[in-house]
Amino acid sequence: MNNLLKRSLLQDATRPWENVFMFLAGWLGFQLLGLILSAIMDSFVENGALNIRQANMAINFITYSIITLVFMIYALANRRVRNTIRIGFTKNGGGVWNGFLYFFACLFISSLYSMMISGISWMSENNNQSGLESLASDFPVPLFIMTVFMAPFCEELTYRGGLNTLISRWNKLGGLLISAAIFGLIHFDFQGSIVDAIGGDPFTLYRELLNLPTYILSGIGLGLAYQSTGNIVSPWVCHLFNNFVASISLVI
Repeated sequence: MNNLLKRSLLQDATRPWENVFMFLAGWLGFQLLGLILSAIMDSFVENGALNIRQANMAINFITYSIITLVFMIYALANRRVRNTIRIGFTKNGGGVWNGFLYFFACLFISSLYSMMISGISWMSENNNQSGLESLASDFPVPLFIMTVFMAPFCEELTYRGGLNTLISRWNKLGGLLISAAIFGLIHFDFQGSIVDAIGGDPFTLYRELLNLPTYILSGIGLGLAYQSTGNIVSPWVCHLFNNFVASISLVI
């Protein structure tokens, strides 16, 4: 495994504090912006200016837009980071082609796991997927932009460029597994599933737990795309195509 995991270009182009910044900008920034925007949007919902779906779409789209802008400014202002991204898009960098190959590998593994659990009578999508489906019919264009372009850009810089790179400075395998686990957990609805379980409906929690491996396996695939090539473009491309297929399936 260690022979497969390379030293990433971002590790050479950034300092540890920059990796911490990238992780916190994406993970903590998303949490804080979500809380602030939720408080603002609640007032619009209460006075009837927006409905729940419109408010949820606005919260997510604005949050991703702000984090995308922060990362774009950071990448453009940092010459070393900018160069690593440019190299990843070149033929010798191999980012695009390898990302495409890892996309098919991730699609195959996630499809195989979905088939394994599909026979469970009470099994369905987790709350994250259900939430996206509820928005797809009303806001297909902004949802497509958010999930296909902004989310992969932000999440790969957060969890692979930031967290994975930081931990991999000391342990490459640890960087792969820890970043994959946390990537999976951000798609887990702790509040909704636990509230339902306390209220006497444990099946929401069961569904969340059974869907969790799908996201963790995707995180491992994205981490391998990053660490086997050494550049951030590979998981970007893999993540983009994965979300593209998922977004198309939502509107068909």
